[in-house]
Amino acid sequence: ISGGGCGLDFKEVLTYALAVYSGSVAGAIVGRLQSYILGFVTAGLGVLGNAMAGYFNAAYNFLGAVTAVYGAIATPLLPLFVYQSKSGEGNLEGVAEATLSALLALTLPLSLFSIVYSGDVIRAVYGFEYVSAAFYYTIISLTLLTWPFSVIAGSIIQAEGYKQVILKSNIIGLAAGVTLYTSLGLLLGVPGLAIAYAAAGVPALVYQLLFLSRRGFEFDYSKYAKIFAASAVAVASSIPLAVLLPLSIARLTLGFLITLLAYSVATAGLHALTDIELSFLGRVSRSIPVVGEVVSAYLGLYKRIQDYFARRF
Repeated sequence: ISGGGCGLDFKEVLTYALAVYSGSVAGAIVGRLQSYILGFVTAGLGVLGNAMAGYFNAAYNFLGAVTAVYGAIATPLLPLFVYQSKSGEGNLEGVAEATLSALLALTLPLSLFSIVYSGDVIRAVYGFEYVSAAFYYTIISLTLLTWPFSVIAGSIIQAEGYKQVILKSNIIGLAAGVTLYTSLGLLLGVPGLAIAYAAAGVPALVYQLLFLSRRGFEFDYSKYAKIFAASAVAVASSIPLAVLLPLSIARLTLGFLITLLAYSVATAGLHALTDIELSFLGRVSRSIPVVGEVVSAYLGLYKRIQDYFARRF
């Protein structure tokens, strides 16, 4: 290939592909280990063990559905970062920062809402008989809070072609997963597996963020703290009224509406989002069916609230 005039170095492409593929191998190994330990720790518990395994799998599957929706939002990021990396404009750092802020602003309130209202979410999706799955979902869904960082860091590293970093990240993830699942799973049982799932990706993420910081990528963590605070206050403000309703669907609906309004007011009042980040969210939403339409509608509401604050203060 490299000698055929197409400008591709076969060795370079192969080593990059193998580095990326190692992530799939590591994920498969950890996933099989999780399934094996889940079966092992519940095998001797009879009907109770079967129920615990069912609750864990229900929570795990629902989290997969949530991350699939989030993944639709993140789909354009890798091509965007590749373009910025190769265009010579030298603005990848700024684009990455704006993108991360936008992703956090969009997903953090939803993630916190699903965690706080996990009982109602599980009852609405699976029925009352699976209510115990909420305990496991509350733990494993903590990964949603770090999801934007993982997506941005991983996309930047892939776009820049840092093969060694990709490989080392996958090795760290594999080592952390095997260690945590084995130790916590055998020690604490099914709750230990949930804790291991929530914590297994943290070491690789920390490694990637430290690497990017040494490469000149600066992330505005004070802004992210504002977004998190606005999300937490918004979700908390919805609880006193929502808990008065008898049905899970009713609590979720009222709680979500209050959270949405309170979050919009809080982020607009704190000036947590810039026009660049809002513009990015608008462009991304136009390329995503269904989910993008919902995001676009919300951005319209947010801009009205932001304009109101601009006129009043």
